[in-house]
Amino acid sequence: MPRAQRPLPRGAASLRLVTDETEPPSQVPASQRSETGPTRRDSAQAVQRASRRAVTQSNVESAYATDLDPQDPRWLVAVETASQLEGSLLSFERRERVLAFAARVGVRTFDANLIIAAVQDRARRGEPLESTMSTVALAAAPRAARARGDRWLYVMTALAAIALHALLGWAILRFAFPS
Repeated sequence: MPRAQRPLPRGAASLRLVTDETEPPSQVPASQRSETGPTRRDSAQAVQRASRRAVTQSNVESAYATDLDPQDPRWLVAVETASQLEGSLLSFERRERVLAFAARVGVRTFDANLIIAAVQDRARRGEPLESTMSTVALAAAPRAARARGDRWLYVMTALAAIALHALLGWAILRFAFPS
């Protein structure tokens, strides 16, 4: 019997694709489910499904994006890496500089290390930097949500400053003109 047609051993779980939209029914017995809504387990499974879909979507987008914009943060990290190389080697200090640059432009450390490895590999083979473009495109694209998080920080800082000024004004009026 060919390998692909062999039956699974007892108790072995079959593998399924992440994009498989069919999910097994909830493992919570019907007697323990509330009539008012989903259980915590159902909610956790929904979060897992959403997370899997997001990862799948990111993988699909990365797989088909072979041309990067010159201002794409992943490409900027690749260019910075190439500028820091000494031949095909990257010293620890220079790697730290590249990783700090990657963090500034929003590329995760894991993805930055993948980009560094791709650039170093192409440099060892004597290939031009442009040949790494398809590999660099496979790294996860920085999220726009990070920018929203930065804006949230600025808004909260401004609100805190306004509240502090109001409190200071109240204190001055209270103690300067006692009733």
